[in-house]
Amino acid sequence: PARVGETIRFETAVGGALEVDLFDISGRRLRTWPRGKELPGAWDGRQDSGSPLPPGIYFLRFKGPHDAGTLRLVVIP
Repeated sequence: PARVGETIRFETAVGGALEVDLFDISGRRLRTWPRGKELPGAWDGRQDSGSPLPPGIYFLRFKGPHDAGTLRLVVIP
């Protein structure tokens, strides 16, 4: 779990560009990282609109040159 407004750090095992999108539990896309670029390694927990994510369950969908998958993110107060 992550707290509201907490910086979340991430990295890839292989490196390279990833496609990453963040969705809420209803499937609404809340954040998209620029396609074809390396991820910054840290995310401030904000949506594309600039608002922090409220508490809830979210999904990070990623696709890279060698793998794809979905990670669940739980945000707590």
